[in-house]
Amino acid sequence: MESQGRVGRIKSLASRAIAYYRQYGAMDTLKKVYKKFNARRLRKNAIYNRKVKFSILVPLYNTRECFLTEMLDSVFAQTYTNWELCLQDGSDEEHSYVGDICIRYAHGDKRIKYKKLKKNMGISGNTNECLKLATGNFISLLDHDDLLTCDALYETKKAILEKNALIVYSDEDKVNEDTTSFYEHHYKPDYAPDYLRSTNYICHFLTINKCIINKIGLFNHGFDGSQDFDLVLRATEQTDRIYHVPKILYHWRAHSGSTAANFDTKSYAVEAGRKAVASHLERIKLKGEVVTLQPGVYRIVYNPAGEPLVSIILVNRDNDNLEKCVHSIQNKTTYNNYEIIKIDISGDGANYSKILNNAVKQASGEVLLFLECNIEVITENWIEELLMLLQRKDVGVVGGKVLSSDMFVRNAGVVIGLTDTVNISFYGKSAGEQGYACRLISTQNYNAVTSDCLMINKALFLDLGGFSEEMGLSLFDIDLCMRVRKKELLVVWTPFCELRYNEREIERIVDGRMLLDAQEREVFINRWQHCWAAGDPYYNINFSRDNANYEM
Repeated sequence: MESQGRVGRIKSLASRAIAYYRQYGAMDTLKKVYKKFNARRLRKNAIYNRKVKFSILVPLYNTRECFLTEMLDSVFAQTYTNWELCLQDGSDEEHSYVGDICIRYAHGDKRIKYKKLKKNMGISGNTNECLKLATGNFISLLDHDDLLTCDALYETKKAILEKNALIVYSDEDKVNEDTTSFYEHHYKPDYAPDYLRSTNYICHFLTINKCIINKIGLFNHGFDGSQDFDLVLRATEQTDRIYHVPKILYHWRAHSGSTAANFDTKSYAVEAGRKAVASHLERIKLKGEVVTLQPGVYRIVYNPAGEPLVSIILVNRDNDNLEKCVHSIQNKTTYNNYEIIKIDISGDGANYSKILNNAVKQASGEVLLFLECNIEVITENWIEELLMLLQRKDVGVVGGKVLSSDMFVRNAGVVIGLTDTVNISFYGKSAGEQGYACRLISTQNYNAVTSDCLMINKALFLDLGGFSEEMGLSLFDIDLCMRVRKKELLVVWTPFCELRYNEREIERIVDGRMLLDAQEREVFINRWQHCWAAGDPYYNINFSRDNANYEM
């Protein structure tokens, strides 16, 4: 797809050049081409001539000798050399070798800034003291027993210059005590605010523009144990220029006493993380309760605003299943203000988009909820779970978790651009599984969800022109979500709204792959060519392209 796009651009440029030549002649055409080429070269030079200096902050406390020297060596091995290492040492007298080693490394290299603290101030206090030594325009965080890959600063600098990023983070993994094993590779999505509020997936390697740090400060003592989570949340409130490098640039050391090995070694960190999310909500003026699901994983129960009328639109393909669905809604739903609109479909090849658009004309509710007719309710407050997310100003569409009749995942968000189709995340996983990096139990951001369970405000639906009738069979809902994303609104999937097929499933999805009409697929790809070629921002490029199960 990328090569096709490049060919298309070349053809377009060539046709424009020929047209210009015919009108203005060879000399003027050459002048114009040179002017454009030179302007592009100047822009590129201007970008790469920007100065990027990294201040790497490392708080020291009784660091093991081998861990300390390996950390220092990983910094000295950087291929990008415009950095300074800011070391504040809170070690006790028994660990005086920490200072000796740092002074030895600093000998003859002014990039090393070492200071012995009069007393240990904890990880937050020691790191804040490191900041006082920093003169760089970007601040990077490195723990005293962890390692950087040799290209960590180069890749971060590249993101800063090419993407104009103010916050950069990377993928990471864990390393054992003697650096013989690298494991638990954490391949992350691009910036996903709902997932971030569920868990600190950003973590390492984190770099933040000094201007942002000057505005918000560094670590708050009240969040020790999750001080980095609090910092990330505060920093991301300041800018949307956040870039993810999809490469492992950081090795997190797992040893006895480290959070990498066992979160329970710092149980106070769990509550600190919950407090960090709660404080974040207060700052951005979102009302809700933060609940700890398990160490390091949280959920937000937002406070709903009123009880708007919800129009549940059911498409009837099978009268028996439709009645089961209606009965399930009426007997299990705790939300009171809803109406059910039943639409009959007869014959093969029906244009679902057109039928659903006509159904919306009958809807009295300000909120639309599209639902498959052969689905039954599991979560009694399912409408509330969807609605509390949709009522946020930054959200355009919300979808729920749909299971098979035997309780395996059938719908948990959509990934686009993997193969020649679109794929369902975690298709076939057991209902009780946590998923890769707890993504099946966390509120998520996706590019799209399906109309199995899709909630949207009626005003937005109408503003978008409803479902595209060019895609009346298979991609109408995915296309709608993509248009919502184009408006810079979020598509959110929640695992806390559970439904299941009561018998057979729709024949639209097989082994996690959506069956697409060939003509509709072509329309969709042409319309969203850039997104399709670029890949899904919420699905890391390092995962398998054969499915959306987050496999290496």
